[in-house]
Amino acid sequence: MDHTKCTLYSGGLKGAEAAFGEAAERMNIKEVIYTFEGHKLSRDRNTTILTQEELERERAELEEARRRQIEFHTGGQEMLEALTRGVGRWEPSHAPWRSPAR
Repeated sequence: MDHTKCTLYSGGLKGAEAAFGEAAERMNIKEVIYTFEGHKLSRDRNTTILTQEELERERAELEEARRRQIEFHTGGQEMLEALTRGVGRWEPSHAPWRSPAR
């Protein structure tokens, strides 16, 4: 893998921010830490301070992604249940390709 083409994006979670950031630094991987006003960071390299508006927009996008993920999972479960019911009702005699009994 070409490390020069990689970037570590961090949300500044204590512990993880430091551990992954230090590992990225050792491997010469770029690092970007997203934070907000008043948030204490272990590492203060390459920080991007988000405004309240940006935080709210990102929160709304995360909520939408979570809603879609739940909807996708629920829809998949419903489809699997419907297919399972259909397979349970299927009988080999219903197969159109089956030749007539001799």
